[in-house]
Amino acid sequence: MKKKLILNIGVPCTGKTTTLEKRGGEKVFFVINRDDIATQVAEKNGYLYHETFALPKPIESVGEIHEKYGKINRTSSDNLLFPEQKIYSNIYKLNLEIDKVYREKIKEAINQDKDIVIDRTNINASRRKEFLDLFKEIGGEEVFDDISIKALVFDFYDIEDVKKMNDYRIKTLEKQGVSKVIPSEVIEKIAKDYERPLYEEGFDEIEVINIYENKSEKKKIKTSNTKQKQGM
Repeated sequence: MKKKLILNIGVPCTGKTTTLEKRGGEKVFFVINRDDIATQVAEKNGYLYHETFALPKPIESVGEIHEKYGKINRTSSDNLLFPEQKIYSNIYKLNLEIDKVYREKIKEAINQDKDIVIDRTNINASRRKEFLDLFKEIGGEEVFDDISIKALVFDFYDIEDVKKMNDYRIKTLEKQGVSKVIPSEVIEKIAKDYERPLYEEGFDEIEVINIYENKSEKKKIKTSNTKQKQGM
C-alpha cells in the first residue's frame, strides 16, 4: 500500500485538528502543523503566536521603525513568504525561521513510515501547488511519484459562523493560558482566498467533511466537483 500525503484544506476553526485527533492523531500519522511550529518559534523569540501575522498599518510608511517589530520594508513581487507588501523586519525574520523549521519537519516526515498529514489551511490551488512543489523539492521525484495524495476538505457556508467559532476558541484558549489567537481579519482574508480542490491539482483522493453535520438546520454540502470518500 502506498504511503499517503494528506492535505487538510479549510479556513481556521472548521475542525481540521479535531478531526485528525479523532482519527488517531500523532499515534497514527506524522502530523505537520505549521501553527504549532509558529507558536514554538514565536515564543522562543519573545513573541506571541498572533504576532507572527503582524503587518504594518496603512498609515505606517516604509522606513519607519516599530519599537518591537523593527523596520518597515517592502518586499518584491517574487518573495515567496510575503509577495509585494509592507512587512516588519523582525516579523519577516521570524517567519523565515518558521519556514526553515517547517521544511525540516517535512524532511523528517518523508523518512518515517507513517502517513503524513499537513495540518494547515492549504486554502487555494496556488498554495497547494506551492506545497506540493516544496514536497517534491525536499523528497525528490522518486518519493513524490510513489506517494498517494489526498485532500481532506472542511467546507463552510458562512464566514460569520467561522468567526463565531474563532471567538469561542479564543475565549477557551485564554482560560487555558494559551496565546494561539488568529485575528478575525486574517480569517476573513483566508476565507476570501478559499478554493475547493480538484483532482486536476494532482489529488488521488478527495474527502469532504461536513462541519455542520451535527447541526440539523444546515443542509448537506453538495460536492459537484469532488468525490466523497471515507477514512484517511
